[in-house]
Amino acid sequence: NARYGTPTFNGSNLTNLPGGGKVLQVVSHHVTSQNSVNNSNWTVFSGLQTFAITPTASNSKILLLTSWSLTTSNWHMFKFMRKIASGSYADFLLPSGASGSQSNGHFSGAKFADGDNELFNSLVCNLYDSPGTTNAVTYQLYARSWNPNTIYLNRTQANGNYHSVGNTTSNVTLIEIGA
Repeated sequence: NARYGTPTFNGSNLTNLPGGGKVLQVVSHHVTSQNSVNNSNWTVFSGLQTFAITPTASNSKILLLTSWSLTTSNWHMFKFMRKIASGSYADFLLPSGASGSQSNGHFSGAKFADGDNELFNSLVCNLYDSPGTTNAVTYQLYARSWNPNTIYLNRTQANGNYHSVGNTTSNVTLIEIGA
């Protein structure tokens, strides 16, 4: 209220703002399938869908917001790989510095508690990508495990028949942000 020195605003104050930071589109995926992978090399989860968005401007950024329900009996890592248009999948935004048998990945940590193969772990990985294109950008989740051991998505390792154990879901949201 102007009487107390506070300006009064209405919706017209929110139009014609300078560019940058605006949400241009949102693509959301609710992943209900149960998938697995068992490999010590970077491998795609068997049957897991890919996640795509087509930017409206070449200087747009893509914000990936992901949450996963995963479990395994040993150590592992995950990463996304990106494909632009009909190209090949390639690494992006990976850290550097791994040496010897180490790997560079985007996230890790779904080992279940020792002795309990009916536990889930919820893992989050958020990335801010600059693909530099108006072609379709497709992301795919890759994993690798030590030994190797099977990594399960949206189910426990034992997949037991208990009232407190069942199927879960994972989520991927792709948000185009204007530059």
